[in-house]
Amino acid sequence: ESKGERKDTLGCIQMAINMQLCIGKLQSYLKKIDIRNAMRIRMGVSTGYRTVGDFSSPKRLEYTALGSVMNLAARLQVSAPADKILISAATHALEEDNIECAKHQMITPKGFVRPVDTFLLKNHTRKARGTDRAKYQKLEFCLNRYF
Repeated sequence: ESKGERKDTLGCIQMAINMQLCIGKLQSYLKKIDIRNAMRIRMGVSTGYRTVGDFSSPKRLEYTALGSVMNLAARLQVSAPADKILISAATHALEEDNIECAKHQMITPKGFVRPVDTFLLKNHTRKARGTDRAKYQKLEFCLNRYF
């Protein structure tokens, strides 16, 4: 259920950050048990309208999301540098006051006619604003009990 475009966008960014932080903790754990090959992940976040729900047959329901915004997120993920989060211009426009990003590059993703501006999330903190400093702190939530 949507909480509104801006809250959903920030929630998605927070989820991507949390996944990266958890992978970092998992890396530490894997090194402790002598697994040395690094696990690297890339993230792509795009904002827009999509269709979500159970698709398939009644015997095998599959909850998924469909639409060009999902395709763009997948293309951003492929274009992102390892261990980075690449966001679309629409995502950046909604959250530029709350997150720190650097313009990355313009790409023309497969399946798209026009080029798309992309932005790299610079760090894992939200911008602090005056008295909201406690509210705008490090975006971090990880299941510490597992790692």
